[in-house]
Amino acid sequence: MKSIALNSVEECLRAHISDKNAVFVFATDVSSRSWADWCVVTGLTKAVAMDRFMAWDKFKESFLRATQEGKSSVPSLLRKFFIHNFISENAAKPLDDSTKLKKVIPPEFAGNASSFADWLAKILPSLCLWNNRMNEYKDSYGAMDEEDRDYKILFDAYNSFLEKNDMFEPSWITDVDFGNSRNVFYILYPEQLEDFEDFKGSFRNADNVIACTMPCDIPSPAVYNFPDARSELRQTMLRIIDICNRQKKADWSEVALSVPDIETYRPYLEREFDLYGIPYVIRAGISLTKNSAGKIFKLFSECYKSDFSYDSVRTLLLDECIPWAKEVILPFKMNDKTDAVEVKVALPQAKESLIREGNILRCICSYEEKNESGEYEKKDSWLQGLYSRYGSDSVKLQAAEDRGDAESVKACKKALDCDIQNIALYKALKNRIKAFYEPRAKDNERKKPSFETVLSAWFSFKSTFIDEEDFSTDANQLLSRCIIHLQEMIEVEKNHCRTNGLSITSPFDFFINELEGKSYTPQMKNKSGVSIFPYRLSAGAFFKYQFVIGASQKAIEVPFRRLMFLNSTKRAKLNLIEEDNNLRSTEVFAKLYAKKVDGIEDTVHFSSATDSFGGFSIPHSCLTEQTPLPNLDSTDYILEEKKWISGSSSSPSLFTKGQANNLLQWKETAEETNQDESLNDALKEKIAYRLVEAKNAGIESGIKEYESLLAAKDDEQKNKVPAANVRDFMAEESNLMSEILSSFKDKPKISSQSEMSLFFPCPRKWVLSQLLSIKDDSLDTNLMKIYDMGNLNHSVLEFFMRQYLGRRLPYYDKERKKFFKFDGNGNTAEADDEIWNMISEDKNGFVEKAIFTGKKDFTKSPLAKKILHSQKEEIAENIISFLKMLLIPYASDVDKNGEPKNISGIGGCLVYGVETKLVSHTGNAVVYGKIDCLLKPAEGSDGWIIIDYKNTQSAMPGNKDIFKDAANQLGDFQMPMYCTLVTDKNLSQEISAAYFYAIRDCDKRCAVDEFIESDKSDLTQDSYNDTLEQFKKYAELFVEKTADAVEKGDADFAPHAYEDWENPQNVRTFKNCSGCQYSEICRTRFTVAQRQITEIRG
Repeated sequence: MKSIALNSVEECLRAHISDKNAVFVFATDVSSRSWADWCVVTGLTKAVAMDRFMAWDKFKESFLRATQEGKSSVPSLLRKFFIHNFISENAAKPLDDSTKLKKVIPPEFAGNASSFADWLAKILPSLCLWNNRMNEYKDSYGAMDEEDRDYKILFDAYNSFLEKNDMFEPSWITDVDFGNSRNVFYILYPEQLEDFEDFKGSFRNADNVIACTMPCDIPSPAVYNFPDARSELRQTMLRIIDICNRQKKADWSEVALSVPDIETYRPYLEREFDLYGIPYVIRAGISLTKNSAGKIFKLFSECYKSDFSYDSVRTLLLDECIPWAKEVILPFKMNDKTDAVEVKVALPQAKESLIREGNILRCICSYEEKNESGEYEKKDSWLQGLYSRYGSDSVKLQAAEDRGDAESVKACKKALDCDIQNIALYKALKNRIKAFYEPRAKDNERKKPSFETVLSAWFSFKSTFIDEEDFSTDANQLLSRCIIHLQEMIEVEKNHCRTNGLSITSPFDFFINELEGKSYTPQMKNKSGVSIFPYRLSAGAFFKYQFVIGASQKAIEVPFRRLMFLNSTKRAKLNLIEEDNNLRSTEVFAKLYAKKVDGIEDTVHFSSATDSFGGFSIPHSCLTEQTPLPNLDSTDYILEEKKWISGSSSSPSLFTKGQANNLLQWKETAEETNQDESLNDALKEKIAYRLVEAKNAGIESGIKEYESLLAAKDDEQKNKVPAANVRDFMAEESNLMSEILSSFKDKPKISSQSEMSLFFPCPRKWVLSQLLSIKDDSLDTNLMKIYDMGNLNHSVLEFFMRQYLGRRLPYYDKERKKFFKFDGNGNTAEADDEIWNMISEDKNGFVEKAIFTGKKDFTKSPLAKKILHSQKEEIAENIISFLKMLLIPYASDVDKNGEPKNISGIGGCLVYGVETKLVSHTGNAVVYGKIDCLLKPAEGSDGWIIIDYKNTQSAMPGNKDIFKDAANQLGDFQMPMYCTLVTDKNLSQEISAAYFYAIRDCDKRCAVDEFIESDKSDLTQDSYNDTLEQFKKYAELFVEKTADAVEKGDADFAPHAYEDWENPQNVRTFKNCSGCQYSEICRTRFTVAQRQITEIRG
């Protein structure tokens, strides 16, 4: 091989293009094609034969193979097949086998070493060089260690495999004889070629191979550094526009932009080129499995390997890179005893329905459960949940048919149809995905997985779920490329694997792994513009102007190092470090970009940014930093538009087509939103339904509950009929509810604390949440949600308190550390075991009832119920701990000075109501609500005791929110409303105690307490009456505002920041707006610091 220094590619082409035997070998196809075009455009030749302009890889494939008569080049796929089989055989060898790897693959990981396959397959071509160097330097190298012996084992095994199959590894060829060839091969700038050094020895006797190398005296290219990547990118855009559009020095297609970190920069590049209207073509490949149609195979794998977890199924169904069919016919079979029926499924709606159902049912993952034989059996949370929903909807349908309720029957049948579609879709999806890993024959017998079964599984999935006619061109071409790769694997499997006994444990995983390493460059037919390349690809290619952005020290470093699998000490012993340093790869690439084009000045533009998209960076040391280029901001029409909109400049002199379209669209939108703000009929109907029909339904259900309790007989209630005074209370409350329902049935006069807490101070929040039912919509789900444990604890306490409805509660004696209960004569007896069993027993315990028979969200999920049931003992213990605090006898606690502090507990009190629904007519409003527990002392005071449970201390309203503040503002309406509901009864006008209790933290917070002296605290009812009066004003204002909306169609539901701080509708922006969940859609502009609402829209 000869070697010459070459100043430019033009020099070589001009000298030898007329020689028909001359073949020009370039580093890449981009370079070879660009210089072939240059020969024609410059008139150097009228036409060129493309077999004389070739890339290095094509040269190796075409000419090196021809020198190995009777042998074929080993396919890269077969190399990987060999490694996978080698790893499997290595795992099967005993530890004392001399050919078992000890260091490269540690024995403890040998059974699960598939992750080593890619790395080992990559080093196979280099093992011959390693072996030759080891022989050459064996005297100075010293004895081989375990790692070296492992490489030797691998080299010998691979070499034997090649010889057995009459194959050769191109980089292992020791001598290339081109003597019979009349061609002269000019390898242009071989410093670009990572593996050229491996072939140098092969060409030593080939006189017709000429290496045209880079001269040593070329100066370092200049680089321009910018403060940040956005400035760098914008100035580059302006520079390209200046060259192509203003100065007309080049066509768009004669400009190339190279980007080292193109994956990070790609979205920014696309945005900037689109904004500035510059035509461009990105000539960088797209990964076959990332954000493209090929991703579908990876999603299949994730579903299977996660046992069809909720996240994996959701991700698959939401992926729109493939065209899902509009309608499919799927089989549905309830169980093995029933025949399958065909179900027609509208796939777009069914996909969303299945995801929503999985979210509700919390199908997080599969789980294992002991079966009847005591063995663990895997359960599919999807099928468990879907079949459970089907069963419950079937029961509801039967009940509705028994009642003769036609509307309910219709709704239940619709729900059942949806259940059937969900089950059919999930099972079909699961079966077709499992076929990629667990193929089955027609008789349902398991088959050995192969690449052919993978292809069959794909065709089965595609024929069922994909509409082939809706494929986009890109998606179709990309999936075709994936299938071509799969067919190549099938060919290798047929032609080589079976004859050599090679096997792949998981063909589908192998296929996905191959796809992840492949990229696809879309065909850009009839599209031209600035070419955008990854760095290095267009080095040495012909373009009038080349731009390289992001030229930092890290980004453009080219680490050409041979035998990188060895540590630096071993590489030094084999004389590799010094040789590799002499290659100057990074410097060569930079200088190749910077080579001048004849007749054109400043053709290359290197730049970097201190604050890049990837973090802090500095220009590479092989570049010479220059002063910044002239600033082109004056030509930036995007910047000019920004200044014009902000009012800092006059109207822009130039609009792009995109800018003009955006401004017109903005104008049309602004005109459309300028609408009449009076309430429309639909909104008035929603308000009327919310305030009238919905409230009436709640009151009617309360009346039915009271009637049911009053109609109970002794034998039905096991002698637990409420005491006479409790029955009187129920009867009076039932009559009052009936009276109010009759008086206000068609009038929007009813308010509740939940409505009011949303309405004040900002009524728009009430409109968005209650009328329009807008809420955060998330397809994420969790096994346990934030309120589940609180709801569960609340339900357990409800069951417990109902056990004592109309009777005295047991009490807890702190001294004796025991519970005691009252009998009908007022006598007491120990009740520890009774209460514990009542709460925790297996079948009828309150914890189990709350988990399996309640109506809370978690009861819909079989998996959530399983988890909660496994924690039954802990839940019961928490409830018992809380009861030990709650059921301390009703009396006054004292502080360390002996002064009354507050009530100690409610033990021994008489239970008047549990989840009690009450109404009260106060002024112009009707207040309606439900109290967790309503009691009275069994002895002494005749005042009401109001208890509300919260799960944690943080869930309780703060002390300052329970009472009105100095500006007469109420922060929480719950306890004031409960007190109002109770004090308007004829039975009593007094409240003995009103408390919030935190179940988990065993804490309490007081609103009213009869034991605290009025001159020492404001926690008496007399002190609390001012808060109650203020609450009534709020209730009347709520009814007034909402009634006006229904009756007059005139209501102001916009937020306002009044100077009058006592106005109930005074929005405090620093408190109410900044943390509001609706702030993003409220269309209200506010300032927190100045406490002002500056603009209201919509």
